Amino acid sequence: MNGNVQPRLEPLADAGTAALAVGAALSGFLIGASGPPFFVAIAAGLVAGPTSGGLVLLGAILGGAIATLGVMIELATGHRPYLGVAVVAACAALIAGIFLGSSFGSSKGLGGWAVARVAPTPRVPMPSFPTCLEAHADVSIRLDAASGFTSNPTAGGPDGTFGHWCQSGPDSTDVLEVTAMDVARVGTSTIKADVWLTNPSLIDLSTTIPYPRVVLQLDGPSGMTASLWSGPARFVARDRMSGTVSFDALLADPAPSSLPRTLSGQLSWTCHAWSSR
Repeated sequence: MNGNVQPRLEPLADAGTAALAVGAALSGFLIGASGPPFFVAIAAGLVAGPTSGGLVLLGAILGGAIATLGVMIELATGHRPYLGVAVVAACAALIAGIFLGSSFGSSKGLGGWAVARVAPTPRVPMPSFPTCLEAHADVSIRLDAASGFTSNPTAGGPDGTFGHWCQSGPDSTDVLEVTAMDVARVGTSTIKADVWLTNPSLIDLSTTIPYPRVVLQLDGPSGMTASLWSGPARFVARDRMSGTVSFDALLADPAPSSLPRTLSGQLSWTCHAWSSR
């Protein structure tokens, strides 16, 4: 690789070296701007490595190193290493162009430097559940004397004990249901009362099931339901958190033995402050 030329051709050799370096720099700039020279991260389980531009970069580094060694040998032997200098200049310009192009392409998001546009993952809306409120309640019932039941006025405890409470409608502060676990007795059995002030269903059943509606459930000593009376009622008094309903001839089906087939009377309630479930 002596690369010696006649003295009159030295300017031509220098011009050729400069042109080669400029062309290498432009080529390197385009290569670097087109995309990353290396895969920094691909995916789990895949090894990162050079791209095609990275292979050119590695080749330029290797070629430049070999050419530099050749230039040093030529100089040591007293020769003018025109060819070696041209190769070193071209490799250095190519390397510099790749790094400059990489910086430019990365900042502008060109070619392979552009961030991949990932389609957003569709989000399935989660259903929102309605909020129902509860409050402890004071409940009293008056049944006709002929029924044989003894009324047992009840006061709900401050923490909702004794099982007497009011419940609101979904996402509402209006009273939907009033429940009392022990409002009347006959012998060792107790009466549980449920009053539905409005239709609890989203389906309009007002044409077939009238509201308000009262359900009286007789529980025996073992806690098993022995009899059930139910039927429509009418409001005697009502405001936002209290009221009274009157009911006539709540019907038990089937007819209980030794107990009246129908029950009549009044039920009153007072709901205390709401709290969320």
